Amino acid sequence: MQQERQKLIEQQPRAFKEGNAEWINGEWIFFDMETDEAYPLDMFESREVHILRQNTWKKGILTSNMFVQGEQGTFRICHNDWLKIRKSLLYSFELLLEELDDETFSRFVKELNEYGFSLYDLIYCHNYLSLQTKENKQGVNMMIFDNGEKILAVQHHFTYEKIMKDRFEFTFNTGERFLLETLIPPYSY
Repeated sequence: MQQERQKLIEQQPRAFKEGNAEWINGEWIFFDMETDEAYPLDMFESREVHILRQNTWKKGILTSNMFVQGEQGTFRICHNDWLKIRKSLLYSFELLLEELDDETFSRFVKELNEYGFSLYDLIYCHNYLSLQTKENKQGVNMMIFDNGEKILAVQHHFTYEKIMKDRFEFTFNTGERFLLETLIPPYSY
C-alpha cells in the first residue's frame, strides 16, 4: 500500500515549482514562474527535478555540482534551462499523513482532489496528533489549503482507541461544507 500512497502523492496537481535557471554573478538562481521569486538553485540540492531537453522532461535528482542525475541520464544545467522542482510538504502535514491508515489516507486525498485541491495547496497544518504520546489518542488537527481560487479549512477529528475514527470537516470560503468519516474496527487475532 505504500506504493499506492506514493503514487497518489506524486500525481498531485501543483506539486512542482516551475521556472528557469540562470547563471548570475557566479551563482545559479532559480526564478519561479508563478511567484516571480528568485531562489539560489543549490537550496534544491538532492530534490527531484525535471529538466526540459528536446521538448521532453527528464527526471532526476539535483546534485551539488548542478547536474540533474536520473535514469534517463545525467544533464548539466545550462543558463536559461527550464526546470520543474518538486515542492516539499510541510513536515507537520507529512507526519499527519503517515498516521492515517491506508484507506483513510486514500479517501482524504481523493476527496481533496475532487474539490480542486492538492496536498501541495496546504499553507498551514497544526498536527495535534503528533504531540500525543499516550496509546489512546484523541483531538483535532487543523489544516488550511489555498488553491488560488478557493480557501479550504479542514478540521480532522480523531479518536484512536479500540476503534480508529477519523472525521474530516471540510469548510470552503464559499460557505459550502462537506463531511468525510471513516471507522476502522479493531483487528481480531
